[in-house]
Amino acid sequence: IRDRIIGIAGMICSSAEKASDRKIAERAVKIIESEYSNVNLSCSELAERLQVNPQYLSRLVKSSYSKGIPELISERRISEAKQMLKFGMKVERVAECTGFSNTRNFRRVFIKYVGMTPKEYKSGITEEM
Repeated sequence: IRDRIIGIAGMICSSAEKASDRKIAERAVKIIESEYSNVNLSCSELAERLQVNPQYLSRLVKSSYSKGIPELISERRISEAKQMLKFGMKVERVAECTGFSNTRNFRRVFIKYVGMTPKEYKSGITEEM
């Protein structure tokens, strides 16, 4: 009976840890969603705010979302950038508003995720209208 009770207690603790881990990962993603424009947003910044080790947070997010924190940040920023470009904002201003440290970095990441430069994307939208 003792071994059975210990086994059940272990399963309960493990289940509670997994739920806690999921909540930490969810909180990190909520911060990314709302604070994507913060140029200092990073795994280290998130870990500090959530009071966990950066490597631990990175593993939690990756196992919950199948993507790393830098990728989630970039995807969110590019998603917002595309919307801003649709409304005619200048590329330099979009880069600034979406948390990129400079226009060159913004352009590089935009090409990686969209397959064209921000200006090409903006021109394509203008042509569709």
